[in-house]
Amino acid sequence: MSKDMMQGKLTQLRDAVKQRWGVLTDKDLDMVDEKLVQLPGLLQARYGYTREQAEKEIDLFLSNMKPEGINPVETVRETLSDSTPEEEALRCLKIL
Repeated sequence: MSKDMMQGKLTQLRDAVKQRWGVLTDKDLDMVDEKLVQLPGLLQARYGYTREQAEKEIDLFLSNMKPEGINPVETVRETLSDSTPEEEALRCLKIL
């Protein structure tokens, strides 16, 4: 994927997040761009969700974002990653 295509996908994802959760500011989204794991906590703070509610909302949002079976978050994450899928799987296992 080219850098321009990746930037376009990031912009689409960011716009979709802003459309879904309008209370989130550009500053909030800049913070989340760096660490996607912070989005549930941000939704908790801005919308008063429980952790479980925030995670369900994100799951629902992402499921609606991939009509072709492609998760834009994973596409961007894979593009940005310097590691192989095998290395990523090992890294995830260490986190769990």
